[in-house]
Amino acid sequence: MRYVMIGVVSLVCLSYGRPANHFIGNWRGEYRSQPPPGTAPGREPAVPFELALIEEGGHISGRFRQAGGSWQPLQHANRFGDRACFGVHDAAGADMRWCIRIQGRRLTGTWSLGPQGGALSDGVGVGVRLFKISGRTQPAR
Repeated sequence: MRYVMIGVVSLVCLSYGRPANHFIGNWRGEYRSQPPPGTAPGREPAVPFELALIEEGGHISGRFRQAGGSWQPLQHANRFGDRACFGVHDAAGADMRWCIRIQGRRLTGTWSLGPQGGALSDGVGVGVRLFKISGRTQPAR
């Protein structure tokens, strides 16, 4: 009976979708951005984005674009436990360091300004402030 239960649980887990830390897919969502000076707290503008991720042999790559922008390759993409961290640029050319998690069909994470902060930062950028990222998986095109 115990083996039957283990088999059922395994099948349910496999049928639910990709593993939580498997960075493959096309994603759409929004990230919060630096507000203009004088903006009330919690009023960061939402910027739509698209993200295509590939993970092969533990290496992460892909491309990113803001709504209406051009595709750009991910820079310095690495895995940090259950997170993928990589660099992209916003429409003004600022260096953004993203760290994301995949949970089923949802993508969540944060970004900060600047390049990767080194081993002690666990993949996060050197910027002082963290901004929210959220998205959902999209069908392949």
